[in-house]
Amino acid sequence: MRYLFIAAVTVLCLTSCSRGVSHFDNARQTRVHVSVLLHAMERYTADCGMRPPADDAFLALIEPRGVPGWSGPYILPQGIQQARLDLWGRALRVEMLPDGRIRISSAAGDGEFNTEDDIVQARECRAKGPG
Repeated sequence: MRYLFIAAVTVLCLTSCSRGVSHFDNARQTRVHVSVLLHAMERYTADCGMRPPADDAFLALIEPRGVPGWSGPYILPQGIQQARLDLWGRALRVEMLPDGRIRISSAAGDGEFNTEDDIVQARECRAKGPG
């Protein structure tokens, strides 16, 4: 199952390079891309007992960094630069929320965060306690 999601990230990264893609297609593919990344972060959390570090969640998905339980890579290492970007080629924003959710946001077509066209997804990603 993990490799299916890794393959999905790779396909999305490759399709982002195509020309003539509409705003609608970029938005749709970015939503899928963000969903796949959130799933990878859920797997990391389940395996490691903690969320990826806020300073570089993407790098934590490809490098063990001495974290016990790490069973990655959760995304393909060669796709790390593309994984950080939405389908417009802009950096995604990852936030570790205090309520246990991880939120990933794309500034989308206008390139500015906190506007109406943003693509925002959040998912509970709480580390399970012992027992």
